[in-house]
Amino acid sequence: MNPEDHQGPDFIGIGAARSGTTWIAANLSRSEKVWMPRRKELHYFSRDPKYPSPSFLNATGGLSRFTAGGMHGRRFRREFVKAVGRDVLKLSPGDLAWDLRYFLGSENADYYERLFAGHPGQLTGEITPAYALLDDHDVEAVCSRLPHTRFLYIVRNPIDRAWSTICYHESREKRGLTSAGSDKIREYLDQPGLMARSNYLEVIERWQRIAGPERLFLAFYDEITANPADLLSRMTDFLGLDDPGLVSGLSTKRVNASTGEAMPDDIRAHLTERYIDAIDQLADRVGGYAEQWRDRARGSQSSPGLTPG
Repeated sequence: MNPEDHQGPDFIGIGAARSGTTWIAANLSRSEKVWMPRRKELHYFSRDPKYPSPSFLNATGGLSRFTAGGMHGRRFRREFVKAVGRDVLKLSPGDLAWDLRYFLGSENADYYERLFAGHPGQLTGEITPAYALLDDHDVEAVCSRLPHTRFLYIVRNPIDRAWSTICYHESREKRGLTSAGSDKIREYLDQPGLMARSNYLEVIERWQRIAGPERLFLAFYDEITANPADLLSRMTDFLGLDDPGLVSGLSTKRVNASTGEAMPDDIRAHLTERYIDAIDQLADRVGGYAEQWRDRARGSQSSPGLTPG
């Protein structure tokens, strides 16, 4: 499957967050012809502190990560203990070797590529939604470093994606984010890092310009519900993955779904005001489900009682 001189992953999912990337990972990893690391999000290329990413790989590597301070250092030590402890309890030497390479490998020219080594005859890949935030310089570095790698990008109505994010973090952090009051909810949803993840058109144009349009697969979250078999079939064709049984036996079960309250009308109006221009531009540029998002957003704006916050 891979050219003899190809190193690194065959594909990378670059986002968007809360848009079905875990569903994609779960279905692709069912194929014996695909290998993906157990850790879904490696955050290697988003490890720079300039990105609002939970990466803990911003240290130089090796044992120095144990002594790193701040949030990154604390998270590194917590994740290392959790991963290695799980490997030991499960008596899994293969997983242990990979985790030690991931957590303790020194940053050098082939550190990242070596994470995907040892799987001849399989497509390899990873999915880190934070990669959608990479700037021109870092996208150029990724594409230059991995000239044969293809990229997957799935987008979701930004209004629904924003609310799903707050519900997801409410569930993980065990705090009442969705019941904090309208002003606090708006403040949370208006964080620059959260809003940047919905700059879909900017992301699409950047990756197509630098990687080339033939290397970027674009899909809509809506397809997971409307026609998941067609979505998976198009994706496997794009990746050059010949595994008919993967599509016929696909899972339609929601994965990593957020839980929480329904979106209040005033918050929907606020998010519609924030994202309507971006939705308009995306609908004009790529069409598809983005046109339906625009119709719904425009319809909600004209509904009585829904005034932006």
